[in-house]
Amino acid sequence: MQLKGIDHVVIRTLNLEAMIDRWLRLGTGPQDDGLRARLRGKLRAAYDPTDPLWRERVIETGRSMHVAALEGLCAWQTETAGA
Repeated sequence: MQLKGIDHVVIRTLNLEAMIDRWLRLGTGPQDDGLRARLRGKLRAAYDPTDPLWRERVIETGRSMHVAALEGLCAWQTETAGA
């Protein structure tokens, strides 16, 4: 199953990670400290991989999005100032 280019395995994984996050933040999940630590590690690995290439791409994409947002705001401000 494909949803706009996103694999169903990715969606299931993100749903699982969201459930783990909720358990850890609200304290409603497993009470075993060892299991909680493993779940915290799994969550960290899912959202903050140690792969240097991944990190570089995230920074590059974030900067590009930031620049595009600022350019859009500047263009909008110029358009509304002239109106």
